[in-house]
Amino acid sequence: MPTTVSWTRPLGGFSCWLTLPSSISVTELYLSAIARHIAFVPGDVFKATPDGHSHLRISFGGEQPERITESVATLGALLRERSYQRPLNPPALRDCVPIV
Repeated sequence: MPTTVSWTRPLGGFSCWLTLPSSISVTELYLSAIARHIAFVPGDVFKATPDGHSHLRISFGGEQPERITESVATLGALLRERSYQRPLNPPALRDCVPIV
């Protein structure tokens, strides 16, 4: 992962929470990851109110260690690519209708 990304070390369970630089669009990252057959959950779905950061949750309970390693490396590469691109300007979360 790029040095601008922080993550939790799971103490139990099968998920990890990543905090990204606010300049990275989680939506664009998600679309790029899906194109490479990697899925994660955008962190905004777990937040009652936005906190000004970009987050995502990755779960790893159902995959082989080799696939996890490969997928996390790909996600890290996508994050490095995104750090040099102009971010998408999605509407503010407060302007969206939650239909999750």
